[in-house]
Order: sequence, then structure tokens, then C-alpha cells
Amino acid sequence: MSEAPWLSPDGGLRCFNCETKAAHPGRDKDPDGVNPHLREAHRLLWSKAPRDGQVIGLSASRWSDYLRVTSTDDGWTLGSDNFATIHFNALRGFADALDGAVDGHLCQLCTIGGYIVFPNQLAQQRPTITNRTARRWSINQDRGMDGRISDRFDLTLEAIRLFYEGIVHRDENPIGDVLEAYRWWFDLFGRGADGFLAYADFFFLTPMLDDSGRVKPFGSLALAFDHALPRDDEAAYRAYIGDQLAFVGRRNEILQRSR
Repeated sequence: MSEAPWLSPDGGLRCFNCETKAAHPGRDKDPDGVNPHLREAHRLLWSKAPRDGQVIGLSASRWSDYLRVTSTDDGWTLGSDNFATIHFNALRGFADALDGAVDGHLCQLCTIGGYIVFPNQLAQQRPTITNRTARRWSINQDRGMDGRISDRFDLTLEAIRLFYEGIVHRDENPIGDVLEAYRWWFDLFGRGADGFLAYADFFFLTPMLDDSGRVKPFGSLALAFDHALPRDDEAAYRAYIGDQLAFVGRRNEILQRSR
């Protein structure tokens, strides 16, 4: 496998969605679960040390684990999440009207710059303090299913920032209880504002932050946990998609320079 598995044989960025469709014609296969190049890309990119932390070792020996954290003895595992989306199911009318083909936008968003990893097993949840009845959901599930976030990654990152500030009650942070249940993962990067900045730096998310370390929303959308998607405003939707595409492109540049 290539030393840079996020690159295709011609040296361009792989579209993991396109590649998976070609490998599994007629089947609805998810690159997050079956694409070996994507898994190897995650293993190589995130096998490193957070700021002032120890190296996070990752193994991709078994598909059932996806990625196993080998730098601890806790049996933690991580899964892939494509966080960049055009919200085709929720906003299909707007998505169908995008300039160019829908597949063209998906191809850009399904390069390595549109992916991240989160803990992926419910058994890895730990007891919480603030939310004693934390839901048995993964982070990936929760951010997609909670209507106050609706798969928006700018809102997801804001929820993570609030978590690092200690704001975890669901009234203020829609996914705070689930983030708190996976505190072991986020603690690898530190705590408080410095921990959040280390997390953002580790995953090359700093283009989403302003000079004060606050999350910048995509497009003209509010960074508020209320009516997350612009269901009645196509211009706002297009601006949101444009900023998301620009971020994925910027992150691809940083990722490639990092190796």
C-alpha cells in the first residue's frame, strides 16, 4: 500500500466514496467501514503525539476493531467518520440544485480532508459525573441524530470546545453527555482551553478557529444549537457548502504538508 494512502496512483487525492463504489458496484458500501486505503490513512496520520503528550499508537490488524489504540492497555478502538456532507437526505432539494453534479461535491468532500476518527464502541463509555444517564450512543451517532447539530461539523466542534470548558449538560451542549462518557479520549489531548487547542491542532482543524481559538461557523449560519440546517434558505445552504468545501481543501493541504 502507498506510503501516502490518501493519494491515488496518479498522485491526486483519493475520493474514498468513488473508489468504494467502484470496488463494490451495485452495493451501498460505506468507505468508513470497508475502504482499506482510508483506514491506513487514518492509522498513519493519527499515530503521533498530541501537544505535550505521548504518541498515540494505532494498529489496523483487525477490521472488527477498525483501529485499536496500542499505546494503552485499555482496549480502546476508533472508527472513521466522514464529517463533510451536503445533507442530501435532509435537504435533497437544495443538494440537487447545487452547481455541478452532486457527485462532484461528494468527490471533494470524500477526500482525506473530510474524515476524522472518534471512539467507536459503546463498551468504551465511562461513567459520567454531570449526566448520570448518559445515552448509549457513539459520538458519530449522536452528532448525526441530534437535531440541534444535524451532522454539522462546525456545531460538532463547538460542542467539543464547550466540553473542554466543562459545559456538558445537554441543555447547553446537545452531545455533552456522550462526549463526557468518552472523556478518556479527549483527555489524551489535555483539559480546558489548552486541551481543546491541542485537539484541534492534532487533527488539523485550526482553520476552523478564529484568532481567539473560537469556532467559526460555516457560511452565514449561526453557531447556535437551534434549527441547525437552513431548510428555507438556499443561499445560506450554498454559502455553508462553499465554506465546508474550502475547509476540506485547506485541511487537505495541511495534511499533505505534515507527512
